[in-house]
Amino acid sequence: MFSVFQEYSYENVFPPCNGIDDNELVKWYKYQHSCIRDNKILSPEQKKRFLAIDNKFEGPSSRKKWIEPYRELVNFRLDNPDKWPQYDRITQNLLKVNCTYSARP
Repeated sequence: MFSVFQEYSYENVFPPCNGIDDNELVKWYKYQHSCIRDNKILSPEQKKRFLAIDNKFEGPSSRKKWIEPYRELVNFRLDNPDKWPQYDRITQNLLKVNCTYSARP
């Protein structure tokens, strides 16, 4: 599983996230953290290799859920300084913004 984690780290800036990434990888990642916290099972070399990758991530995995909608909002506001995106509450999925816009009062 370490090789999967290593490959994952080449393409991602945040740690594995529950509900977004592979469930087995998320479980393994959390287990590694619990082993480090509780000083069990991992050898010093395994701990060193894991932390070398883990320390390169730019923040907690929860950011993975909101960073993209935030970037979309920033880009929208740069393109439309006088408008805000409008949510369609019937079809809203997570934080996805419907592409209908309303003028800001």
